[in-house]
Amino acid sequence: MWINRSLNGFVNFSQNNFFPAFFNCFIKCHRKYTLYIVSRNLSNSTNSKDISHMLQRYALLDQECKELISTLDQVNPRDIFVNNEVKLGKIQVYGFDYDYTLAHYTSELDKFIFNESRNWLVEQMKYPEEILNYEYTEFAKRGLHFDVKRGLLMKVDAFHHIQLDTVYRGFTLLSLDEILKVYRGSHLANDILKQKFTPNDTVMLQLMDFFQLPEINLLCSIIAFFDRRGIDYKPFYVYQDVSTAVARVHKSGLLGQTVMSNPEKYIAKDPQLRTFLHRLVENDKKLFVISNSSAAYIDKGLKFLVGNYWQELFDVIISRANKPTFFKSPMGQFRRTDVSGTFKHWEAVQTFKRGHIYEGGCLEQMIKLTGWCSASILYFGDHVYADLADVASTYGWMTGAVIPELETELIASSDHDFKINLRRLRMLEKLIQENQHVCTLEAKLLLEKWFDERNALRRSSKFVFDPHFGSIFRSFHNPSYFSQRLGQYATLYTSRVTNLLRFTLDHTFFPKRTALPHESY
Repeated sequence: MWINRSLNGFVNFSQNNFFPAFFNCFIKCHRKYTLYIVSRNLSNSTNSKDISHMLQRYALLDQECKELISTLDQVNPRDIFVNNEVKLGKIQVYGFDYDYTLAHYTSELDKFIFNESRNWLVEQMKYPEEILNYEYTEFAKRGLHFDVKRGLLMKVDAFHHIQLDTVYRGFTLLSLDEILKVYRGSHLANDILKQKFTPNDTVMLQLMDFFQLPEINLLCSIIAFFDRRGIDYKPFYVYQDVSTAVARVHKSGLLGQTVMSNPEKYIAKDPQLRTFLHRLVENDKKLFVISNSSAAYIDKGLKFLVGNYWQELFDVIISRANKPTFFKSPMGQFRRTDVSGTFKHWEAVQTFKRGHIYEGGCLEQMIKLTGWCSASILYFGDHVYADLADVASTYGWMTGAVIPELETELIASSDHDFKINLRRLRMLEKLIQENQHVCTLEAKLLLEKWFDERNALRRSSKFVFDPHFGSIFRSFHNPSYFSQRLGQYATLYTSRVTNLLRFTLDHTFFPKRTALPHESY
């Protein structure tokens, strides 16, 4: 039987209040039995769950929640987190990407890329001059997906479902009806999400590279302007134009020249980097760097970060590696070059010499020349696909993902109120699951209040990290797509490589044992 009363008393449906709107639709259309169908097959034990029992359970779990909070450990934002067991004592070779791994950059670099690309679009591509009024904002985050055919930015979870309160056209949040009209549901097929490295073939571009953030923020700015002015446009064309403009900043050498001319402005100096690298060398560890950047660019940056004799720390230095092709193709050949990258030696590279800089090549040849054992290598990079995926899945290297966002996320999640809200959210979901088939009207109304409280807690947990997209690691209770890929290809992850200084070089990291859904411990 149905309870004949308006849902408006339960949920205020408006386009400005997404989650109540979503929950209203959820109640009406998706699982109607949750609150409004009284089953004829309810068990006697279910019928006995009256309002008094529900309130007692609520009070009991609420007290347990408060007591548990005081026992939770604080997480160090500079810690190392592992997906699989890592024995540092077995690691003899440490490898690094350069950009956003050894060298981190200030927000000034993002602003520079944004401004140069924006100006070029106006000057060369004849985009409206009003676009010059847009400045760089930290709107887009790593791990998000951009639908290049529709011009939509969103977060996707590990199960390929769109987080429905994170879909933006420009800077405007789409309503549930608009999302369902576009995608006919929330699930995205694997072929759509599969990453392609040729822009013309891309359907969903995942933001895994820090250098993509100015590009996507510029895209959102232009789309917002076109929509506000009522200008007709094809999103894919705008995507191509912006990609061309951003690529020009990189390929023309403008970015490199700008950073090298003022490293103090654009490079964020880690005072522990020199100590970290020296400790590895002093303990007879082999070091290498593989970067897509030029020799001159790497040289200028590491002289600023480490010192003039940085080359003596590395057994192998590879510039212009052209990753991820470097890891996939067996055809690349190494050439020795000077620090400027202008003079290249003519003779074939038969062996690597400490402190020398090489260009090009491929991983297969590098392994042959060094003779290093895959099981003894730990390689760090910031890009889960371009840096880590191939060496982890094909060659069996230990891999370390550098996630600078981790520090701010851990600080946010260590907040006392956030911890309480998260525990209350779990408590409410347990209570709702236990009591979802109650029969009395009074009990149903209480259940509705619990749903409202749950939705409010879900919203607040998202806003702690970012008001638009929440945590890069989670989509509410599910891992995000970014987090799932991180778990697949990264043996460990941390905010910066120098966090390893907190541990001895024979330390063993153990992963947390997390209960599977069918396990009770």
